[in-house]
Amino acid sequence: MPRYRLTVVASYATEKRPAEARGGHLIDDPDDDQRIPPQLHRHLVNWASKGVDRSMGEVARRYETDHDIAPVRGTATAVYELDADSPEEAERAALERFASGSLDAGLSGPETVLPHSEEI
Repeated sequence: MPRYRLTVVASYATEKRPAEARGGHLIDDPDDDQRIPPQLHRHLVNWASKGVDRSMGEVARRYETDHDIAPVRGTATAVYELDADSPEEAERAALERFASGSLDAGLSGPETVLPHSEEI
């Protein structure tokens, strides 16, 4: 059975910062007007700092705030190494494991989830 390396990237939405957090002024750059909701940020940081779950085939995870896209997003990335009969089966398994692990950390409802697989 082939082994696959799968990268799962989940994107979480931002929210408008309250006017008082912006000093009560309008901001010219709309990206500066966005933030990761504090509770979501805490959950993402906790998820990332918890460390990888090798029992699930996970080999890496990280969380970052992505300012390169508009509006700004919180991005969670997990990498898995799994044995599967096909790339599709491996992606399905990685997505299920990501969903399970992120729900355990209090995360739910990413805007997008993108898997990518490669045979190793």
